[in-house]
Amino acid sequence: MSSFKTTFWLTVLATILIIGLPTILKITKNHEERMYLVATKKILESAEACFYDDVCQDSMISLGDLKQKGYLDDVIDPQTKTYFEDDLMLVYENYRVSFKSDKS
Repeated sequence: MSSFKTTFWLTVLATILIIGLPTILKITKNHEERMYLVATKKILESAEACFYDDVCQDSMISLGDLKQKGYLDDVIDPQTKTYFEDDLMLVYENYRVSFKSDKS
């Protein structure tokens, strides 16, 4: 009888691990992606407000400039757990703000 109980509990534990572990990993990954989207959206919205208020005149602005003008506080990158760099550039064109790609 003891062998049956051991086999039963090992099967239950294996089933929980097989189903539970990938689910937990997926939930964690999705959470980190959403947190990154929230952080980047906060930056983009701050830059849009600056451009729409005509405080930012050039078509490009850095994160440091947004902070200096009072449109943004420090924002933490949830993936690296550090602050976004002040030299990160944003571009305003066609009434939209986006991050400047390294290719430009």
